[in-house]
Amino acid sequence: MSLNLHLEHFENSFTMDTSARLVVSTVSNIQDSAATIDLSGFDVSASVFGETFYIKMDTDIIGDASSVWYYVDKSKWTNSTDTMNPIHGVATLGQFVDSDDIGEDFIREIARQCFGTHLASDLFTNENAMYTDISGKCALVSTDINNKISAADIAAGTITNMPTDASSNKYLTDAYDGSNNLTKLMFNALYALDTPRFADISSNHSYPEKGVGFYKLPFEANDVIEFRLTLSPHPDTFTSVPTKSGIELENRIYKCKLTLK
Repeated sequence: MSLNLHLEHFENSFTMDTSARLVVSTVSNIQDSAATIDLSGFDVSASVFGETFYIKMDTDIIGDASSVWYYVDKSKWTNSTDTMNPIHGVATLGQFVDSDDIGEDFIREIARQCFGTHLASDLFTNENAMYTDISGKCALVSTDINNKISAADIAAGTITNMPTDASSNKYLTDAYDGSNNLTKLMFNALYALDTPRFADISSNHSYPEKGVGFYKLPFEANDVIEFRLTLSPHPDTFTSVPTKSGIELENRIYKCKLTLK
């Protein structure tokens, strides 16, 4: 059974710095709506994810996680910066045009709100600048997510007072409830959603390369890690494209999906 894990800690939002531009703006009576779409293309193997997020404990799960140590080894996920960049995804649900990426889709959404149809996006005279703006901010989203992962890394972890084990690897304990304890958050979600995965973790998910008592989190192919990304148009869009007055453009919420293979 595949699982969907929603990570609030990865959620992001940004407002465009570039406003849509027109030569002449005369359209009115536009319909407003908000939408959520799925993005695909964020793929990484369940094996790599398990090697990135792993735990140490003395015995199999018995309903008490108080003695569990939580680790993040970001070096195992070598392409995480590209993987978690929303601009590399493909819109698969709620999209205007198949195979659009998030930049193309959001420009069409701005056109829909301005003109009543996404097909009017070509009326904008600065589409390339708008796309570059969105792409650059998506790169910042990826950087933010990767910084959050790195904060708990076994080597580069920056969380205050992280303990170290006998191998000088940093980790977090169950006592640390901060949102940066990503492995703990995913551990708890997996245990709540599919407890039987932990029935024989010693046989199925042991991590002997790390030592005795180490286990990969029991991710499986087709599990989904998801986070929300909220995009906001530049606030003066209805000034530069005056199809309405006194109304702000709506945000568009994207559900970004990391599908494990």
